[in-house]
Amino acid sequence: MKNLVRLIGAFLCAQLAAEVEIDVKRNLTYATKGKVALKLDAYLPKGNGPYPSVVVIHGGGWMGGSKWQLGKNAASLAKRGVNTFSINYRLAPAHKHPAQVEDCRDAVRWVRKNSKKYGGDPERIGAFGYSAGAHLSAMLAVTGMNAEEDPKGIGTKVLAAVGGGTPCEFLSLPPNNKALAYWLGGSRSQVPEVYKDASPVAHLDAADAPIFFF
Repeated sequence: MKNLVRLIGAFLCAQLAAEVEIDVKRNLTYATKGKVALKLDAYLPKGNGPYPSVVVIHGGGWMGGSKWQLGKNAASLAKRGVNTFSINYRLAPAHKHPAQVEDCRDAVRWVRKNSKKYGGDPERIGAFGYSAGAHLSAMLAVTGMNAEEDPKGIGTKVLAAVGGGTPCEFLSLPPNNKALAYWLGGSRSQVPEVYKDASPVAHLDAADAPIFFF
């Protein structure tokens, strides 16, 4: 626990610094899926980097919400010297798992690829989310790929993740409960592998990034 707190503290060390002015760049396209342009808002501290970066992921049950929801949190981080990117992602039921996870991975790739342009450090990228966004943040932490593993050759690994009200496993849901069918495509008895794949706990191993839950 001490090492985890130290790592989170080091990653967000700018929280201890005085507030700085920020630039906000809205509706930047980080990926296009079919005819859907996926947008993010960038909250960027003014000054000399390289800064750590955080991908901020909204909640809404995987079927609602928008990047504006955590805008105040994103701005607060930026004012403390963190490049912060609040993202939209494809929503259920039109887009089922793993679409949301794939979009978050593309957001990490975009941040890493554009680090130099926005004064960021490509080796210091983290994720923060609440509710469904916290689940997606945790999924980034436990399924991250380095550049060699990544089919796109960029890498989706994050240094750390933070989640509030995080759903971490769907394996204990009643087998015939269809409450999440709109997102997972059926009940657990119908698509057990999907429920397993969507559960962060099913992907845990010693190489994963640390996750701070609140």
